[in-house]
Amino acid sequence: MRRHPCRSGQPPTRSSHCCEILREAAALADEGTLRPLLDGTRYTLADVADAHRSVESGTADGKVVVDVEP
Repeated sequence: MRRHPCRSGQPPTRSSHCCEILREAAALADEGTLRPLLDGTRYTLADVADAHRSVESGTADGKVVVDVEP
């Protein structure tokens, strides 16, 4: 099994550069500097078709949240 480029000990490659970007993004998210943009409408599982339409039509402002209740 191949090891992920970030953990292989090999010289940097494009994919390992992407790993560094992800590490930096994770650090920014941990400190609260980087936050996701969420659409103002919250959907339930019963309304998932409406959520999908919002994404497909481009009317969603950011990520769409679908609440799944147990």
